Amino acid sequence: MDPAVFWEHSLGCAIVSRKLSRAVGFSDPEKAYLAGLLHDLGYIVNMVLFPQQEKIALDHALQSGEFLGESEYTTLGFTHCQSGEVLARFWHFSDDLIEVILCHHQADAAVLNPALVAIVALADRLCRAVSLGVGYQEAEDPSLQWESEWTILETTTPYASQMHWQDFVKDAGSYLVEVKELVKAMCHPAH
Repeated sequence: MDPAVFWEHSLGCAIVSRKLSRAVGFSDPEKAYLAGLLHDLGYIVNMVLFPQQEKIALDHALQSGEFLGESEYTTLGFTHCQSGEVLARFWHFSDDLIEVILCHHQADAAVLNPALVAIVALADRLCRAVSLGVGYQEAEDPSLQWESEWTILETTTPYASQMHWQDFVKDAGSYLVEVKELVKAMCHPAH
């Protein structure tokens, strides 16, 4: 995985997480930004500690269009979520950030701060759907699997029940173009 692609996804997810958190009335948009930025740290762990296995997983995902997390589990026996959790605990991250790193692909497993996990999970899905992912287009559009995360937001944030995920996605269309341009400019500055 190209490190620039990784950071493009992370920064994109951070920006979308903050925007979504504000839209649904989550109490700490800056924590959502930080959680979005850090949610995939496990990919770095896997690339550093298990480079051959992570490359095999990525190559398989590129060829099949499968989500990289599924390919990691098949190849490594664990995903970036578990390895990211280990690093986050080692670095003494807050418990709710650790939960985001561990549960951002299974938001219904969150117990400490389900809203924060759901926000990052949805931002991650949306970024992956618009080519702000890990360097390839997934065969199945990740933004179409949103119901469980949105249900969490409807029960834990003040405004989610007054809006619809599809409306946020639609409104985010032009915003995501700007996010992609901003991320590209930050990750690939002109010389």
